[in-house]
This record gives sequence, structure tokens and C-alpha cells, in this order.
Amino acid sequence: MTQEWFESADLEKKSPQSKSEIQPDEPETLETVETEPQASEEIPVSPEESETHEEEAPETIEETQTEEEGEGKAEEEHNQENSVKEKSILSKALESPYIPDIDPRKTARLKEEIALFWTWLLDAIQEPTASKTTDQKHRYSVFALLTLLSSINLFFSIYHIKRLYYGYMISIANGSPNQLPPLDLFAGLSILVASALFYFSIILGGFTVRRVLDQESDFTFQEAFDRYSRLFAIPLVLTALASFFALFGGLRFAGILTLLSMAIFALGNLFVISKPSKTSSLDPFYRFLLAVLLDGAILFPFFIAELALTVDYLRILTFF
Repeated sequence: MTQEWFESADLEKKSPQSKSEIQPDEPETLETVETEPQASEEIPVSPEESETHEEEAPETIEETQTEEEGEGKAEEEHNQENSVKEKSILSKALESPYIPDIDPRKTARLKEEIALFWTWLLDAIQEPTASKTTDQKHRYSVFALLTLLSSINLFFSIYHIKRLYYGYMISIANGSPNQLPPLDLFAGLSILVASALFYFSIILGGFTVRRVLDQESDFTFQEAFDRYSRLFAIPLVLTALASFFALFGGLRFAGILTLLSMAIFALGNLFVISKPSKTSSLDPFYRFLLAVLLDGAILFPFFIAELALTVDYLRILTFF
């Protein structure tokens, strides 16, 4: 019993010591628990720091805006530089020797020449047999225009007839389309040369009659051009209208106008060669007969050359 009592007494003595040892540890744990939520809480910021943060925020916004504006300006400058470079390239291309510069003086001169030619054409239609100094400027213009317009008239007339009656022409040509000539660049050049030979032969025939039969040594080839240029004024207008209708497929109108112009050509040529000279000693009838024969002798070889150039294409006209 005594032993058990002593053991219980020892336990009682140890228990307050253990309590005393445990109690000082408890505030430390409390302090740690209290410090942890304080650490988890936000750190208080001073008003000065908050003001500095507020000042820095608009500054950063302004910096971003200025950066965006600077990028926009840089893009605009880059686009302007590209446009300036393109303009400089275009200007250099226009200054190239292969592209001639348009001179306003040349265009004004061209307009003036067209106006002068128009006034001359109207005067030549009113007085075909008159002789004026203004004929010298337009003698070759009439010849060139007649050649070009006649070529356009004939070429497009053949083109439209061939397109309309192609099947019928093949059936007549024994089903072989190779017998039909193609309308290519060579065909256009052949028709152009034939037209030039036709008008040149008329002028040459009139010149030969005046120099051989009438023995006018002062009558030059340029004077023959001047005289025929006025006589060709009316056929020039008719041929222009015929080429217009032929270009758009009006073959009947083109054919009628072409026949009228050819008739006026023949009458004009006959008028020139039949007009006797003052120095001619031949009888007017024999003089007229010889003039027709001589003019026919000049026209015939040119006519053969014209047929040789265009006979394959003129065959197509027979189908219309």
C-alpha cells in the first residue's frame, strides 16, 4: 500500500510540471496561428505609393497611344514612300525613249491640219475642176486615204461574205475548204497594194496623155496629182461611207456606194483625158480616141497586176 501511495504521489507532482511545461508552448502556437492570417491578408499600401501607381497608369496608356500613333505614322510614311516610288517609276517609264512624249504643239498642229483638210474637201466637192494653190498640201493625203479606205471596204466585204456563205462555197469547191484563200495579213497587204496600184494607174494615165498627145512639157506629175485630187473628193466621201458599212456588215449599201464611186472615177478620168489642149493640132475626135487608147494601154498592165494580187479574194465576191 505504501508503495502505491508513493507512486501516486509522484504522478501528482509530475502532472503540474507537465502542465507548466505545456502551457508556455500554447501561446507560441497561438502566435503562429495569428501571424499566418496576417501574412495572408494584403499588405497595406501607403497613399503616396497609390498616387504614384495612379500617375503611372495614364502614363502607360499615353505611351501605348503614342506607340500606336507612331506605328500608324510609320505605315503612312511607308505607303507614301511606295506611292512616290511608283510615281517615279511611271515617270521614268514615260520618259523612256521607246514611249514618245505627247507634245501639245503637235496635237494642236494635227487639229489644224484636219480642219484645213476638211475645208479643202468641202471646197473640192463644190468645185472639182478648179485649180488652187491649196491643192498642193492635200494631193498625197487624198491618195493615201483612198487607198486605205478602199482596202478596208474590200477586205471586210470579203470577210463578211465568206462568213455568211462559207458552207455554200465549200460545197461548190468540192468539199475542200483549202481551195478558199485565208483572210490573213498577207491578204490585207495584197488588197492594199492593189488599191494603191489602181489609183496610181489612173493618175499616171492622165499624166501620160497630157505629156504625149498634148505635148505639154511643163505639165508635171505633181500637177496631175493636184488635178485628180479634186476630182477624187466626191469618191473619197463615198468610199468612206462604203468602208463604214462594209466594216459592220452592211454589204448592200457598201456595194452600191462602191459602184457609185467607181463610176465617178471613170467619168473624172474621162473628163481629164478628153479635155484638149490649146496647143494641140489634132482633131478633137481623133484626139479623144487616141487619148482613150493610150490611157487604156497604161491601165491594162496595172489591171493585170491588181488581178494577180486579188483574184483569189475577188472570187468570194461572186457568191454574194
